[in-house]
Amino acid sequence: EAYRLVQHPIIIHMDLDVLVLNPMDDVIDLMLDSARFQSQSKAEQQQLLSKLPIMWPEKEIPDEISLMFTKDYNVVAPKRHDKPYQGGFFMLKPSLKTYNEFLDIVRKGDYHEKGGWGKKVGPFYGGMTIQGLLPWYYEYLHPGKSVELNRCVYNSMNDNPKLVRDNGTERCRTNQEECEDCRKIPKEQVVTFHFTICQKPWNCLNFRSKLDTHRLCREMTHEWYKYRSQLEISWERSGQGNGTHYFDRYFGYCRTSGEKGYTPIQKPYGEALS
Repeated sequence: EAYRLVQHPIIIHMDLDVLVLNPMDDVIDLMLDSARFQSQSKAEQQQLLSKLPIMWPEKEIPDEISLMFTKDYNVVAPKRHDKPYQGGFFMLKPSLKTYNEFLDIVRKGDYHEKGGWGKKVGPFYGGMTIQGLLPWYYEYLHPGKSVELNRCVYNSMNDNPKLVRDNGTERCRTNQEECEDCRKIPKEQVVTFHFTICQKPWNCLNFRSKLDTHRLCREMTHEWYKYRSQLEISWERSGQGNGTHYFDRYFGYCRTSGEKGYTPIQKPYGEALS
């Protein structure tokens, strides 16, 4: 349905468990005016690309960008060419033509139990829906209209970048020789964070381990509760709950570990922050 919102130049589609931490102006500007990028010299293009969180900066930037997305490399084997697009975050340009094409694709039903869409994309988790439909459309039916964003900056999930096999060998899930570890990126560099591997903030998890692999989970969960506290303060409330479970992290909104220990926002609700 996002493709039908043609009164807007760009739609940003996010899951409800995504936290927005920084502005997205740089990639939005590129998406709105990619022709301006193409008009620059090669040196100017390289300088701009070095500042943008693009997953594969060596790939050519399309003249017209219709979609920006991240991939979920955790779902399939590193050597598989067909990778799902992560459904928790993507930017798109609304288009009734594209919307109607998607309707035609679904109605035609060219999805195969063992081969996925067109026997090229899937099967994998979410493959019958948006996580498989988007790569089928943008990589096979209409290639050269999308840009993959850096998964450590956009839609970061604190996931292990390597597949560890039973024999102890490791392989980058991106099928690269060397791969970036999103768990080690500074919190300040993350634009959007997706609570998947870290679990939901309202689960009030302990995260007792001081391992670096848990560091981002602790920090992002704290950010989520800080946002909640600021929201309640804007409603002229204290911005703190009565719970004592890791108070410094959860602002008193967790009584014990686990979802049952979470204190939901109480009615009456105030107005949303502008």
